[in-house]
Amino acid sequence: MCLNTTRSHMSCINVPSYLLNGDGSDMFNKYDIMNTVNQFYTDIVCVLFEASCVAIHRKKYNFYKYWWDEELVLLKVFFSEPLILLRGRQHSLTSPVCLCNLGSV
Repeated sequence: MCLNTTRSHMSCINVPSYLLNGDGSDMFNKYDIMNTVNQFYTDIVCVLFEASCVAIHRKKYNFYKYWWDEELVLLKVFFSEPLILLRGRQHSLTSPVCLCNLGSV
């Protein structure tokens, strides 16, 4: 749908083909040509911007969606506690062993 809209809007832009063909180039001065090219560029940018506004979803200003709820807090705690315990065990397994309190064996 957006492609058809963009195509229809782009087809409404007047292409300055007379500048490419050289027809009546002696009738236009440098500033007329620059203004024509700038207008052509501006028309294209405006159409593409309008198409992006239609196609790209934008969030509203000052719109915040609070999706983190109590259920997610509980799930986080449920899965975090075993990880903390596991990390503690890995740390104790990799730490140097102290043999000073073994006494006589």
